[in-house]
Amino acid sequence: MSEATRVNGGKRKPPKEGGSNARERARVAAAEAARRRKRRNLGLLVLAIVVVVAAVGIGIGYATNFGRPKANTASNIGWGPVSVTPGKPIVLGQKDAKTTVKLYEDFRCPHCQEFETKFGETLNGLQKNGTMKIELWILPVIDAEDNSDHSLRAGNAFACAAEEGFGQAMYQAFWKNPGKAWTDEMLIDLGNQVADPPSSFKSCVTGLKHKDWVDSAQPAASADQVTGTPTMFINGKMQSLGTVMEWTPQQMTDAIKRG
Repeated sequence: MSEATRVNGGKRKPPKEGGSNARERARVAAAEAARRRKRRNLGLLVLAIVVVVAAVGIGIGYATNFGRPKANTASNIGWGPVSVTPGKPIVLGQKDAKTTVKLYEDFRCPHCQEFETKFGETLNGLQKNGTMKIELWILPVIDAEDNSDHSLRAGNAFACAAEEGFGQAMYQAFWKNPGKAWTDEMLIDLGNQVADPPSSFKSCVTGLKHKDWVDSAQPAASADQVTGTPTMFINGKMQSLGTVMEWTPQQMTDAIKRG
């Protein structure tokens, strides 16, 4: 047995690593640690951005759904107090107008919003000059989709406004507030912005006075073979929504004048 073996208790020690080798390994380890820190910091930054974006999105969503509604100042015509009767549409416009446009709408329906954005001003002008009147049903189809009663409450509030004589103004104001999850407080606020309603308007809204009228829209829709909103009839003839949405406002005017 060699002297080196005896000194080490019979076990050989590995040869010492050269200085340059050790320094290289240390450099590689330090570089790898730096890369890990960079990845970790980048991940934290991305997470922070995601949290901020999510918070902003939540804030925008809340403001859209539950923020204070804004009133439409385009028209304050109400066509006078309307008698609200279950099973009969609410009529907006001059009673002796030549053409009757019947609409089934939901104030929360995005396709109704598109329809009103494109043709609302045109229809309002034709009402004003006596060319047409609107027979309106509020069909709360979105409630069935999200298991809520926001469309029902909006339809009831519209009927309350029509009963008090500012139905047209309330109707137009709804289309300035797409996507709202309507609460009684928001509906009362909207009514106060477009009119100076009596206290009976508030009790009508909170008490769902005209729930039966809104509920009666579904049997009427079934009788008219309506399957969704918006649906439009001109003097009793159903119009294809796909065709209507391809019309220009002038073509809408022409179709209504023809009756």
